Amino acid sequence: MQFLFDKLVARPDSLAAHGEEALRKAILYQLDWLVGCREWLAEQQGTGLLDISMPDPLSLPAGGPLLQHYAERLRKLIELHEPRLIGVKVELLPTRQPRHPFRIGVTAMLRDLPEGPELRFERDGGG
Repeated sequence: MQFLFDKLVARPDSLAAHGEEALRKAILYQLDWLVGCREWLAEQQGTGLLDISMPDPLSLPAGGPLLQHYAERLRKLIELHEPRLIGVKVELLPTRQPRHPFRIGVTAMLRDLPEGPELRFERDGGG
């Protein structure tokens, strides 16, 4: 897990020093962490100190505006807390399963490799 250290020592040669696969793995781990964070009561009341949390997706009505707000909020959190990515897109992919009504799909490009292959992340929305 290299989150804070990666951000503190962000250098143009970081990709060459660690390799593309290691960088992709670190970013995917960070995305999994951001998607998995849950709201605290303090944040719901506007008294929270951290903005790194998402509502429980199962508490959101299917197909409603709150679900679209969830996707937009996740996109903004990723852009804010994962500067190694550009062109972030978030999709909510329906699954027709009650325990996991959708999968969260994130696509983006690595800032150091804007012409390289797209980074893709998927996770169940209910877990």
